[in-house]
Amino acid sequence: MQAVAKKLESYQEKNISDILKDVGMTLVSTVGGASGPLYGTAFMKAGMDTKGKEELTPEDVSSLFEVMIGGIQQRGKAVEGEKTMLDALMPAKKAFDEAIAAGDDLSEALKKADKAAWDGVEFTKTIKATKGRASYLGDRSIGFQDPGATSMSYLIDSFEEASEGGNGLGELKDDNGSVGIVIVSHSNKIADGARELALEMAPEANIASAGGMEDGGFGTDLKKITEAIESVDQGKGVVLLVDLGSAYMTSEMAIESLLDNENIEIIDTPIVEGSIFAAIESSIGSDMERIKEVLDRVKHEPKF
Repeated sequence: MQAVAKKLESYQEKNISDILKDVGMTLVSTVGGASGPLYGTAFMKAGMDTKGKEELTPEDVSSLFEVMIGGIQQRGKAVEGEKTMLDALMPAKKAFDEAIAAGDDLSEALKKADKAAWDGVEFTKTIKATKGRASYLGDRSIGFQDPGATSMSYLIDSFEEASEGGNGLGELKDDNGSVGIVIVSHSNKIADGARELALEMAPEANIASAGGMEDGGFGTDLKKITEAIESVDQGKGVVLLVDLGSAYMTSEMAIESLLDNENIEIIDTPIVEGSIFAAIESSIGSDMERIKEVLDRVKHEPKF
């Protein structure tokens, strides 16, 4: 949405339909992972639904909610109750329709829709993820709110704010940082490949690779490992995943060479599976203890 906000000036002369379609196109082209196509489809469907309109009535807004839901279901093949953004959007739509039917005005109805969306976020903490990357966690996803439902609720916050005369942008929140992950391998290709795979699963993960020697040869390099640790250290801790014994020793030396190294640890777990699960946990805000707990389970869980 920061990319969308940069286009606000160019929207001054555009109609509702064109603005919504452009928002959809912008999200598709700037958001990584599945949420890009899902949000893109939702806004592009909303743009088609509002063609020729210069203002939106409560009925138009209800229809807009409906087509956004339909677009997300069409693209993501999800239904309510599967721990997705629909668990915020569908309750919001229902609350909005009930409020309008009871005689509330647009602003009041959007307030109730907003509350229902955040209630939906709370509901996602109680259920297991069965769609998207979070589904890889299985029962371990219980207890965590769904990121898609959360981001959808922030959007509905903006709808409600705009209905009261605000600009709908809210305030950008500071990033409090996340646990860093460093993959150390004797092979540059293996380290980079494990990092790339982890980022496919969790594009927002704070992860670096330190593979091979400085000249590209086989081995581990103290300087590369130290620089990788420093590049991901955001004050929340750093976990290192290593392949062979000398990688452990060189990583241990790298940690010892850092002045502030109290929350930097080498974890004994397979680097491919470990990097994926650590990346997912880091991207959802898990702390060091939670990530260490998950990586310990990864070490012992069979692949089949």
